[in-house]
Amino acid sequence: MLQRGITIASIVVFTTSVVFLSFIYGPSKRTFVSPGKVELLTSPIDIYEFWHSTKVRGRVAVLFTRHLDSEIGLSEEPGEKYTELAMRHGIVRKIYHVVPDSVWPVVSDNLYRRKFARITSYGFVMALANGRIHVLPLSRFNPEDEKSLIVVEPSVWSSDELAKIVKLIKSGNLRTDIITIVRGFLSDAETFRSVLPPSM
Repeated sequence: MLQRGITIASIVVFTTSVVFLSFIYGPSKRTFVSPGKVELLTSPIDIYEFWHSTKVRGRVAVLFTRHLDSEIGLSEEPGEKYTELAMRHGIVRKIYHVVPDSVWPVVSDNLYRRKFARITSYGFVMALANGRIHVLPLSRFNPEDEKSLIVVEPSVWSSDELAKIVKLIKSGNLRTDIITIVRGFLSDAETFRSVLPPSM
């Protein structure tokens, strides 16, 4: 009888949590920008400041980068990472960290050793207090239908891989209203600006 009561209580708590999160992160709580923006930044820590300035909320972010956060020298303050800041302040609720296939064996091996990273059919997922981070190689990435905040680090991708990322956006399979180019060149920004729909 006690066990049944605990089970029922657990179901109620879970259901309440799902409803609460759906309310917080539902479509009405997500904000977008129009027209779309492409920004060229020299330091990844500027990403949070840029996202914050656009007043977007409750978004999905897709990061085409080799490393995540402090691993590429994002912050001078330990723990103050742009993804954590974005999640904590409600800017982002879900992240897809997409890495080159060539480095996936190393990335997956590192994640496999971490207790908080759970294996999925496409890669790994890490559940944080304010959202989830999905980590996977480019070949397994399937974009969501929702417009995403995109971050691209051009120098870590081959020309063919970069062309594939551009094609995902141009075809409309990867929908977006904000693209941030990190440690790239003006030519990179122009390439992505050319495939960003003029009106969102």
